[in-house]
Amino acid sequence: MAEKKNYCFDTLAQHACYDPKEHHGYLSEPIYEGVVQTQPNCKTAARIFSGAEEGFIYGRLGNETARIFEKRLAVLEGGEDALSFTTGMAAIRCLILKLAGLGDNIVSSRQLYGGTGHFFETEMPKQFGRGINFVDNPWDANSWAKAINCRTKAFYMEWLANPTIDLYPFLEIASMAKRHRLPLIVDSTFASPALFRPIPWGATFAVHSATKYLSCGGVNLAGAVVGPKKFLAEMRENEYLSYGAPLSAFHARFCLIGLSTLSLRMKRHSENAERLASWFWGRRFEKKKSSLGIKNVFYPNLSDSPYAVYARNFMPEGCGGVFSVEFDCSLEKCAKFIDSLKIFSIAPSLGECKSLVIMPSLTTHSKLSCVASKGTNIPPNLIRFAVGLEDPWDLIKDLRQAFSSVGAKPV
Repeated sequence: MAEKKNYCFDTLAQHACYDPKEHHGYLSEPIYEGVVQTQPNCKTAARIFSGAEEGFIYGRLGNETARIFEKRLAVLEGGEDALSFTTGMAAIRCLILKLAGLGDNIVSSRQLYGGTGHFFETEMPKQFGRGINFVDNPWDANSWAKAINCRTKAFYMEWLANPTIDLYPFLEIASMAKRHRLPLIVDSTFASPALFRPIPWGATFAVHSATKYLSCGGVNLAGAVVGPKKFLAEMRENEYLSYGAPLSAFHARFCLIGLSTLSLRMKRHSENAERLASWFWGRRFEKKKSSLGIKNVFYPNLSDSPYAVYARNFMPEGCGGVFSVEFDCSLEKCAKFIDSLKIFSIAPSLGECKSLVIMPSLTTHSKLSCVASKGTNIPPNLIRFAVGLEDPWDLIKDLRQAFSSVGAKPV
């Protein structure tokens, strides 16, 4: 297709980096499944092995379907290139171990997906000899600077942090990273490039659990890193090769299908989440003796959210499909409320077309140590909602009947 600058996001999501004429005329991207690729001659083989020429050698280094997905995702993110993986955690691990050597460390916020937090807190120091310096106050750029030492190799943060949906002073943190010549890694899984692109705003890398929104949620496992072309080329030839977690052609095809409808889905996810979060916000002062009280609702697009300004400036198209609610009741009553829901399914994921609900303290963040759990400021009776594409009024009716089932007055 023509120069990418001539097209908008939705057009690029359909066409970027793919020409049917180069793929036997197939309108949709083919699944190039296989392991070994033959070479036309020794000279070409040598150039591909040396990295002087792009090509395919062996399945552990990638495949043509995955390469189309990587290039398209890089265009949508505003980055130079991308690498795809079997999972988001594989992408994060490979990138961190590439950037930080033995004895090095990275600086990170504590507000993280539980799997990432466990990797940083437990596996990095004990199994890989890398350190993690958690920022005391991630909303203050100077706190990030104070966590730096001579062995620091990167900043790491989530944009729409899991599970309290926090936002940070992005420009100040990116500027601080640049001042200290450190790459800024942003896990943008909750936002997707349809709502926020961290690289044009100053990040060096964007990482994704492509299992979620990018591949239409739940149909396959996938992960990705978007960043500088030269860095990722070196990573493909070394860490990526030895790590052994490339995205298969079959799963890459699902990711391409997901990208084609990404902005449409993200708009509906965001609209539904904002409507439900507003509904919860409206009943936070209605606790009765027998009711399920609400202390707080975490969603940046709420007018009273401390992140409302960030949401307007950085995410004008919406803040995604995830919000959380802190309840004022016992854990047992929270669990009963969740168990009473009929449309929402209890599952530790997001980005699904179907709505999900989970209690992080008992599931996704339960492996964190007591110290780490306190540092994340995750209330024990916090419930996270990952809103799907259903009719919002049906979802509200489901919430109302769940409130009634635990003795709360429905509204």
